[in-house]
Amino acid sequence: MISSDSGESYPDWDEFVRRTPGGDLDQSTLWSRFRQSVGFECHRIVAREGTRIVGGAQLYTRRVGPWGLAYVPYGPLVAPEASEGVVHDLVQALMHDVSHRGALFIQPPLHGERVAAGLSACGFTPSEVQVAPSATLRLDVSRPVEELERGLSRMIRPYVRRWQQIGVEVRRGTREDLGLLAELHALSAQHQRFTPMSLTYLEHLWDALDPGEHVRVFVGSVDKEPIAADLFASFGGVLSHRIKGFDREGPHSKARVPAAVVWTAIVDAHDRGERWLDFGGIARPAATAMLEERHDADASKARHRFKLAFGGRPVVYPTTVELIPDPALRAGLAITRSVKPGRRVIHRYTGHIRMGTSTGVRIGS
Repeated sequence: MISSDSGESYPDWDEFVRRTPGGDLDQSTLWSRFRQSVGFECHRIVAREGTRIVGGAQLYTRRVGPWGLAYVPYGPLVAPEASEGVVHDLVQALMHDVSHRGALFIQPPLHGERVAAGLSACGFTPSEVQVAPSATLRLDVSRPVEELERGLSRMIRPYVRRWQQIGVEVRRGTREDLGLLAELHALSAQHQRFTPMSLTYLEHLWDALDPGEHVRVFVGSVDKEPIAADLFASFGGVLSHRIKGFDREGPHSKARVPAAVVWTAIVDAHDRGERWLDFGGIARPAATAMLEERHDADASKARHRFKLAFGGRPVVYPTTVELIPDPALRAGLAITRSVKPGRRVIHRYTGHIRMGTSTGVRIGS
């Protein structure tokens, strides 16, 4: 049985997301609450066998011009024991939903090959619109801390014993530290040339995730002067590195304080019994090159040196797909994609539908 709802409180759904392979914070009611607070419409399509949830997807919609663009990050989710009919019914429900909009973009979940095959069989095609990272780095933080420390790169490992000696401290932050995070994040954005998150955005994120301690901020200082701060989100045994900030122009910029912040988060996640630390999206070609150990893997590793310094391994998700029933939008996108300036526009509007901003943004990268 397929049903649809838009209610914020749905504990059975969150429990389903937690226990299903590939379940992600982006499919939780916590994230739905946050997306609605920054201007998105959200609803769920849920499949049941009897009274038990066996599949579903949470969709986020935002208007761009005359069209309603919808996306599904890391869904639909399907229980391993669900019948093949559940996959078919979910895909049909998604197709019916998109018939009322301009387009639907889907990033299938990790371990979602069955879902990806069902989407492809029903006419969804590969998409360049990345509505969620399609590759990342993950570290198994359930291993002993001594083993995790041995996995650090030579760039980081010596500092684990030195940080205290050179005055580096990392503390757990509170909501009152969001202003500091916003300032440091803006400095990182200026250096790396991306659009930073506003303080209002960070406050909405905190307020949606703080119940149940699903959000953590760590602040790194040298001689009591804060120069780095990162925000992490926790759900289903995965701690995700979402937003970072660093003042690299100060006198203590060489003390590896951003690494101290991440290392503290790793140890904290281990102590809490979490399984993974997700370092945020990386380029899919880079992840593939590293996994296949191709000749171009060294260049890919250089671009992601900081994230790789903690011993994480590349993870690649099924290919992003799209369905665009509106012929005018479909034709317009085809023309736009055929030229480089057009592809830049698509990247910018990808940020619009993901983050509610008019320009592209990068999270945790």
